[in-house]
Amino acid sequence: MDLEQAMQTFLEESRELLDEMESILLDVEAEQTSSEQLNALFRAMHTIKGSAGLFGLDPIIRFSHQAENLLDQLRDGKLKLDDELVGLLLRCHDHVKLLIQALAAGDSLEALSDEALEAALLGYLTVPQAMQPPAREAPPPAASRPERWVLSLRFGPDVLRNGLDPSSFIRYLATLGTVEGIHAIACRLPAGADFDAESNYLRFELLYRSDIDEKSLHEVFEFVREDSELFIWPLKIAAAHLHEACASATPDEAREVESAWRQFGALGQPQPLEESASDVDPLLEHPLAAAWR
Repeated sequence: MDLEQAMQTFLEESRELLDEMESILLDVEAEQTSSEQLNALFRAMHTIKGSAGLFGLDPIIRFSHQAENLLDQLRDGKLKLDDELVGLLLRCHDHVKLLIQALAAGDSLEALSDEALEAALLGYLTVPQAMQPPAREAPPPAASRPERWVLSLRFGPDVLRNGLDPSSFIRYLATLGTVEGIHAIACRLPAGADFDAESNYLRFELLYRSDIDEKSLHEVFEFVREDSELFIWPLKIAAAHLHEACASATPDEAREVESAWRQFGALGQPQPLEESASDVDPLLEHPLAAAWR
């Protein structure tokens, strides 16, 4: 899938999510809102924000993140849905829809900033504790425990030529959890005149910690799945899948994958990992990253 196809997929999915959001908000009865409805509203903003992150669409990311935070407080019972809040969420829907329309038309997104709407959102997100409704009587569910994952990523050889940057996907992962270890494997990097700066030769093995589920992890790579080899397993069972991860690897590459997994602790006692990648851009630290610039 090239960049244009990926963008069209994003636009279509965003429109569908916004249609669903509008339908719920127009039909909802504030006093009888179900958890399924609130989850669907949250999921719409969360998905649009996440997909926008892959394209670096900062105005959409910033605004949908604020709306997402508001919906998260509704889900948690920290805020109570009333007619005024339904109206505000409809305004949020309309604003994101306007941003999507501008994106499709090639217009500037920065020019569509709505300071009054953002101020209204901020007013809800900073409501003093005394003004918030009492917490639900039922005890909150236990927080999900972060899972450690092994990600084996070979982006397609044409990923750069198609306008998609592998580093953007890993940077986005870092916003959802912590990249604890990363190994760039360059066994397929040709020398001399055979090197093509627009081709991808690198493979990445990641040790990753996050409380998101496996389905959400796979969705991060939706736009490149068609042309790539992407494997994701919980660390505790990754060893059973090493052969699968190395099925198309050269012998040298397979040895490097095995070495990376051993360092991650997937194949036994881990070796000390380098400094967590959550605060640095691990791809830009790699000496081969210059080929992406």
